[in-house]
Amino acid sequence: MDRLRLRSKALEAKRPDRTGLSNTTTLPQSTTTSGLLSQVQQTTNEWFHSQHTTKGYARNVKAGREWLEGWVELSKSLENDEELEGAGDMINPAFANAFDEIGEHTPTVLALYTTLKCEQEGCKFATAEAIRSSFKDYFKQ
Repeated sequence: MDRLRLRSKALEAKRPDRTGLSNTTTLPQSTTTSGLLSQVQQTTNEWFHSQHTTKGYARNVKAGREWLEGWVELSKSLENDEELEGAGDMINPAFANAFDEIGEHTPTVLALYTTLKCEQEGCKFATAEAIRSSFKDYFKQ
């Protein structure tokens, strides 16, 4: 019986406090709008995404931006290639900034990137969902 209690206490000691607050801590009462908004942002950053998720989102956004940059460069280099007539038209020039800030071309470019990853590279639904979630989070901030 004592072993069971010791084991239970040891497990409780290893569990992190989910709230991040001890039982004796009280929340500061901010009365200003900016104070409340900063608390909301801090709570969102701490609780909403784990550090692993945040890093994964950053990797997905970085990879998407690098792909778009490479695609734009490839399109520009093909503009002057006489053997591949019309190949330089493979990208709309307005697409070049689609991942800088959300705009009318962002959904199209995001769909193209997701299609490339899933259809041509053989990635699964989880990859498509990770890309979508990453860019959704990126544009929210």
